[in-house]
Amino acid sequence: CKVHLVVSHCDKPLDYILEKFIKSKADQDRIATITIASKCENPIVGAPKSEHFHTKVITLPNVGRCDHTYAYWISNIAYNDVDQYDDDDIVYFIKDNDYSFERWRSFEDMFGLAAINGFACAIAPTIKVGQGLSYFHQTSRFRDFTVASHTREGRNKIVSAEEVANQNQEFASEYDRLGAYADHLGLELSEPYCPVCYGGIFAAKVSQIRKNSAGIWDKLVGSLSRADNLIEGHFAERLWASLLVKPLTKEISDIIESQKKTVRCRSRLRNYCGILAST
Repeated sequence: CKVHLVVSHCDKPLDYILEKFIKSKADQDRIATITIASKCENPIVGAPKSEHFHTKVITLPNVGRCDHTYAYWISNIAYNDVDQYDDDDIVYFIKDNDYSFERWRSFEDMFGLAAINGFACAIAPTIKVGQGLSYFHQTSRFRDFTVASHTREGRNKIVSAEEVANQNQEFASEYDRLGAYADHLGLELSEPYCPVCYGGIFAAKVSQIRKNSAGIWDKLVGSLSRADNLIEGHFAERLWASLLVKPLTKEISDIIESQKKTVRCRSRLRNYCGILAST
């Protein structure tokens, strides 16, 4: 099968993709296409180039951040160019930065997981189920997730109250909880547990992309086109796994049930609402 990369670019260099993430020539030779979505009118530095794959740059409006880029590519390219993207092909969706790269799975590990499960999250759970925090969440609590604001500088940098207010002028929406947003998309979350991928970096089989109706992807694109910094982006980040992974079997659900002890949604884990823990 072929590999395709979809890269959401704003203002960071892309050298890390081949220098740190896809380092081996054998893995680079798997790549068939790279689509770079330029969103912030900045020069693209370090774009991957090779005689073995085709790199294309498209320009998108600066809305919805990486989630809008991914949804746009799926809705407008993956569905329309059936001949270029086979069902067994694997698509990596990545950003223009390698934030928390030390926690990323390798390119090879993601390839293997996506080939089997249809989906692979770059950032693995901190600790496996049975030993700490889980990849899985209790769906009823997960649906309650919300967030009041977000600053692009990140949680570890001091930002003035004025700047926070300025960046969040259009943050709130009619969907005040993740569950309401999932219902709007027409996405039925698995019960009683569902997988969640944090970080906005993942890989998926084309067949898993196409298993959803085109209407879901159109709604995702539309809702993420409302503004640049918006609550829908935080909901979308947490829903990619549910959109793309193969359904949980009863056997897996029973294993999760036997090993989880608590469901977290407060304090330092408030942004991971519904996450399962064994401690």
